[in-house]
Amino acid sequence: MDCAFDGAKVTCFAYGQTGSGKTYTMLGNGGTVRGLYLLAAEDLFEIIGSRTDLEVWISFYEIYCGKLFDLLNDKALLFARYCLLNAGKTPRTTSTSWVCPKPK
Repeated sequence: MDCAFDGAKVTCFAYGQTGSGKTYTMLGNGGTVRGLYLLAAEDLFEIIGSRTDLEVWISFYEIYCGKLFDLLNDKALLFARYCLLNAGKTPRTTSTSWVCPKPK
């Protein structure tokens, strides 16, 4: 978490075969075992506390059968490709905050 506050772009990627424990690791069991998402969110919001000079951007994606889905937007299908945001300043992939035009 410290790297994120030092300016690094961070991600958490779970990869593995069906039944290997990805969902359990990321989400926990909904009870006594907290998953990585909740643990990271607790740390994140504890660190930023009452600071008003920071923004938090969170994305949750699923790659299934070679397709990219946005889990925070009703599993909307996304088309992963690089787009230029803010008048071409920063190349970024699609997200819920800005979606590239659908490829033709």
